[in-house]
Amino acid sequence: MILTLIVQAILGLTTWNQSVAAPKVAPKVAPKTNPKEESESDTTIRTKPASSDPWLESFWKVAKQVKDKRARRAIEQVLEDPQKYRFQLLITEYEKQKDGTEVLTPHRFRVDEEYFYPASTIKTYGSIAALRHFTLLRERHPWLTTNDPMSPNRRSCKKTDKSNEVSGLASLEHEIKKTQLISSNRAFNTVFGVTGFQRLHQYILPDFPSVRVYHRLSSRETHQESLRTPALHLCNWTKSGINTKSSYKRPRQVVSGDLKVVISTLDPKAPTGFGDRPQTLKVGKAYKDMKTKKLVKRPMDFTFKNRSSFIDFQRLNMAMYMPNRKTELGPAVELLSVNSSRSPEVTPLIRKVWLNELRHSMAIYPRDSENPKYSGRSLSETRFKPLIRGVRWANKKRLKDQDLYYLNKAGKALGFHMDNAFIAYGPKAGEIKDSGFPEKSPKRGVFVTVGLYVNADQVLNDDKYEYKKISVPVLNAVGYAVGRYLIKDWPSQ
Repeated sequence: MILTLIVQAILGLTTWNQSVAAPKVAPKVAPKTNPKEESESDTTIRTKPASSDPWLESFWKVAKQVKDKRARRAIEQVLEDPQKYRFQLLITEYEKQKDGTEVLTPHRFRVDEEYFYPASTIKTYGSIAALRHFTLLRERHPWLTTNDPMSPNRRSCKKTDKSNEVSGLASLEHEIKKTQLISSNRAFNTVFGVTGFQRLHQYILPDFPSVRVYHRLSSRETHQESLRTPALHLCNWTKSGINTKSSYKRPRQVVSGDLKVVISTLDPKAPTGFGDRPQTLKVGKAYKDMKTKKLVKRPMDFTFKNRSSFIDFQRLNMAMYMPNRKTELGPAVELLSVNSSRSPEVTPLIRKVWLNELRHSMAIYPRDSENPKYSGRSLSETRFKPLIRGVRWANKKRLKDQDLYYLNKAGKALGFHMDNAFIAYGPKAGEIKDSGFPEKSPKRGVFVTVGLYVNADQVLNDDKYEYKKISVPVLNAVGYAVGRYLIKDWPSQ
């Protein structure tokens, strides 16, 4: 059952034929006419020695030059003891040459040294899995789109959603937008329910072997309860309303199996999210039990909490911007249903128009969304794109929103705070097309995956974390260094 499916997904479909610790350098290949449709060999990789990285040293030097005193103190404090804060950074320079070749130069700082809880950053994997599932369903139900009404009620496909100004009903596209734009936990849990635990991992593990989505968010369910998949009812939405004759119904499902089985099936060459240090899955000194509200005086065990390696997180964003490309961080991520060697029946891929919708929701600001509509300071881009404030600080006159492309998903919970982003700079880079790509392709950018843990009392679930004092200022400093790099205001090496 679950073991067979997941083992087949990992061992039968993905070959990690290179060690992440000892990457190979891909040769340069002459570009094709349209870079967005190029094959995976058109990305050039330059690697730096692991023992010494002058660029990264310059990055920290610039980060410490941020004018904001709180940000400067915080980055200095965290860099003095990065292990205490589980501080990790994976940042890859992106440069597009005149001939169209895209050059990637990765830099690592303590990547996967310890387990890191991804919080809401994990949500994009759920969106991808749901879109893959819809792509497979569409093979049998050609009428199906992501705009069609969706409900967990087998009696009716109608589920009211007042934020949907088109139909007033819930749909997968709308739930994904709320998940990616304002990080709605309720919307993510709905998206998670489209596939459920078993199918999600069947779809995701071939591309992202470190990923574990063990549970919904803001939920008190047990490990076994997380294996329950709700019913799914879909109906065809037309201009004249719902066509109930074209519908799909799936009953509620429960998967039996041991969650521990999944952990033991990893390819030893693939990233784990905690290196070879499973002991780091134990976090803190105590925690408050969410059900009993009592203090449990032992570390919280994150063995069955969600996780992903920073490497897989960054490969995800690389695949969103450069589909079907192999990089130094791992094999190509075949998100598009083109140039794929896989059988759609085994691993359903994503229709291009649906992938464009996902990319678009990751790249725009909440205030720029037309449906659903968002406004107000509490839903500003500085909350959901946590590096943007620091980027702007680097040069307010040059780094304007219309010239900044910021594709991301961030997360913050239990003292963990991170962002997984692709930030690029260039004329009209911030003008986002329906495809989610910038109006004009930028020549310079960075893929950045960064996170830290701030919990001075080492008690989890007590809502006493140093986000304002430490993690937000640190991300501001990191953003500042990113901004300086984008405009080439950088120390000579």
